[in-house]
Amino acid sequence: MRTGDTPWVEDHKINGAILYPAAGMIFMAIEAAQQLVDPDKTVAAFATMGKIVVEFRPDEQVKVRYV
Repeated sequence: MRTGDTPWVEDHKINGAILYPAAGMIFMAIEAAQQLVDPDKTVAAFATMGKIVVEFRPDEQVKVRYV
């Protein structure tokens, strides 16, 4: 992920930590599923098991870590 591609992520802060929005996680899961299986299938359920913390560093791409 590059900050130039998704500058809005920096605005999604909770208690000072930048978190990747759940809506973005759902979108990524649906896109991945469509690439791996029949695109006519639908996602019936989605559950998040934790948060995704985004760490911005000026000299490199964004590192995303699942917590």
